[in-house]
Parts: sequence; C-alpha cells; structure tokens
Amino acid sequence: MGAFDRDRRLEAARAYVLSNIDRPISLLNVARSAGVSANYFSRLFHKSVGTRFSDWVSLQRVHKAQQLILERETSITEIAYASGFGSVSSLERAFKKHAGCTPSAFRSVAREKARYADYS
Repeated sequence: MGAFDRDRRLEAARAYVLSNIDRPISLLNVARSAGVSANYFSRLFHKSVGTRFSDWVSLQRVHKAQQLILERETSITEIAYASGFGSVSSLERAFKKHAGCTPSAFRSVAREKARYADYS
C-alpha cells in the first residue's frame, strides 16, 4: 500500500495532477484540491512520498510523454506540450533526469524493439 492509498488528501492531489497533466499545475491549486494549505501539503507530500512535489509532477509528465511517444507518431514538440511541459528543452531535461535518455533516444529504442518484435 502506497502513500497515496493511505491518505485521501494525497489521493485527491494525485487525481488532480493526473487529470490536469497537460496544463500548468500549481502547488496551491493541488493543495486546495486536497483541502489543505500549500505549506502543509508540501510538507505532507515530501514526508509521505519521499520526494518534492515538483519532482513528482515532473516524473508524471515524463511518464505521460513516454506513453505518447509509444502511442503516437507526432513530433517531440507536440509531445512536450501534450504532456504539460512548457518547452521541448524542459521535456528533454526532465526526460534525461527521470528516464536517463532523451525523448528521441527513447523513441528510437522503442521503434527498434517493435521492429524486432515483428520478427518473433
């Protein structure tokens, strides 16, 4: 059982973030959705989840970008905006931090794996 499952406020925050991942997300709005102050939410989140809220949101956006890269044949620029990043460079920085590679490299590896899977 994870931190989100144990605390309804964190679950409300997770739901808010995931349903608004393609839009700007502020700590204040998320805290309001959880029914607590921004300062309290920030401390609660870090203590319960073990990471800063902004880093967690960035990771969720990278997950969304990975999903979109696997599902769509659209540009990395379109993927960046569809996953909530304000620019391609923001997406690339976050992708390198959380996935260890660039979005383009991730796409190349995914295509290569798909090509080999076709021969199985």
